[in-house]
Amino acid sequence: MKNANSQENLTILLLGTGGTIAGLLKDGSQAKQDGAYTSAQLSVEALVPASKHRIISEQIAQIDSKDMSFEVWGKLHSRISSAQSDPSIHAIVITHGTDTMEETAYFLHRTLLCSKPVILTGAMRPADAVNSDGPKNMAFALEQAEQLSAGVWVAFAGHVLCGGNVQKVHPTQLDAFDVIETKEFAAPAPLIAFKLPIKRWPRVEIVMSYAGASGVIVDALTEQKVDGIVVVGTGNSTVHHALEASLDKARDAGIAVRLTTRCQASGIVQARIELMLQLMASKV
Repeated sequence: MKNANSQENLTILLLGTGGTIAGLLKDGSQAKQDGAYTSAQLSVEALVPASKHRIISEQIAQIDSKDMSFEVWGKLHSRISSAQSDPSIHAIVITHGTDTMEETAYFLHRTLLCSKPVILTGAMRPADAVNSDGPKNMAFALEQAEQLSAGVWVAFAGHVLCGGNVQKVHPTQLDAFDVIETKEFAAPAPLIAFKLPIKRWPRVEIVMSYAGASGVIVDALTEQKVDGIVVVGTGNSTVHHALEASLDKARDAGIAVRLTTRCQASGIVQARIELMLQLMASKV
């Protein structure tokens, strides 16, 4: 997985989007595991560690990643794409909140033509917390910039995971990420056509099947003429009969429907992004 551009001193582009790694405790007290804090308070420049590498820092966004948007994805994609063709830049590191890191990683994995490593990292504890994990994760990501080959990666808590096969599996533990077990997302996927700017991102919603489920939500989405629906089924992607009837109507109305499962490590949000990108590619 060695970075083909690796040398003793790299030039690394560090892109900040906010998140817990740039967060601060609300009351200045010592952090507890569930301590209250505010995300995205420090600039990415303030997070730059001492390093043997030359680091260029740029602020792409300053948000809690639960509020990640298509606009920020577009900005990231555009800046990373230009950095891929810049011979003076050897790797790209992105600071990102953990809540939607897996979504951004998968989006970039499926839409970037990489000639250099693109590495996402973040933190589970804010920057001023006792034993904050942000500095360690940042140092680890920069270290991996020397080692990793071209592609999209998540470097977190001492682990490196492929951007196309990563999922947040714990809400509070420092080691919060693991691989997706579903085979659909296990292997590197072919690039999906993606060109900026996007005039309209496809609207794809997620609906879950469960005991006593009805088709009310699907009926409402059909009336709103959404582009696609990802159904989180029970077991091996089974669906309640009432929900299934409404999904049949949605298909008849021209809405794309994809099935996945609510079983652990199934890649639900990745399935949503995949359908969005397929709908985009069909209109290119």
